[in-house]
This record gives sequence, C-alpha cells and structure tokens, in this order.
Amino acid sequence: MTYRIKLGDTIHTLDAQVGENGETFVLAMDDRELSCSARRIDDHRLELIVDGNKSLVSLARDKNGVWIAHDGAVRFVENAESRSRRGRVTAEGPREVTPATPANVVRVLASVGDRVTKGQGLVVVSAMKMESTLNAPYDGTITAINCEAGALVKPGEILVEIEPEKHTE
Repeated sequence: MTYRIKLGDTIHTLDAQVGENGETFVLAMDDRELSCSARRIDDHRLELIVDGNKSLVSLARDKNGVWIAHDGAVRFVENAESRSRRGRVTAEGPREVTPATPANVVRVLASVGDRVTKGQGLVVVSAMKMESTLNAPYDGTITAINCEAGALVKPGEILVEIEPEKHTE
C-alpha cells in the first residue's frame, strides 16, 4: 500500500508491505527501506523494532492525522492524500468505510437498516495488534454490511454501504 504523508511542510511517499502475520512489515520512504515489527503495549503505545533497534512510540490520533512521540521528539503526521484509490477523500475525511491497512474485523457495531450519524462507530478492526474503529463518513442508512467478525479485510474493500441522508431545505 502506498501512502503520502506530510511531516512538517514536506510530503513523503511511504510504501508499506505488511507480512502475513500482520506484525512485521517493510517500509520504504524516500528511497530508504526499513525492516520493522510492532507490538502493541496498550491503546496509545507501541514497541517498534526498526532495522534491529527497539524503541517505544506513543500515539495520539485526531481527525487530521497522528501525533507521534518518539525519543523525546513529538511530531504530527498528516495524511496528505487528496483522494484514495477507490474512493474520494474530502477535507472531512474518507467517504467510504474501508480499512487503511490489511486488518482483521473484531466486531461489527451496526446492522442493515440502521440510521447512522456522521462519526458513529460501525466496525472495529485490528491491525498490528492495534484496534481502531471505522466510523460513518456521513449521516445515512446502512444498506449492506460486507464483513463479519474474524474476517481479514484489505484497503479498498467497502465494509459497510450507507445510503446518504438527503437534506431538504
């Protein structure tokens, strides 16, 4: 999977190849390749091993990206994509319910026919021992659930289909 991320004022290309176990991966950024593995300690901390060097990383997510604290420095990593491979990304975020990385579905929080509001949790996925919730991108009604607990899902797979609410003025 290829990502474009923004560090400060610079946009970098990051290619990630996740191993079959979901814990080891290879990152290539700006023509530099790193062999990595990650172990989740809790909701906000990871133990990373990058090219044989072990370190502790703290994470705090917000709607625009991730704050990363590592080795005494804090950086904000912003998603620099203007669009995804299969769906549009607006200033408000993705318009489709799809995982950012290969992941396992932990639980489905909604059902077909449910009316949902923007930001409501729909599916909990786990990747590299970190759980994250995929949220409704807009108000609407769920028309299909395309996954179940235990399923392996990939970026671009639409996990939940939502008919947008029509606003009348």
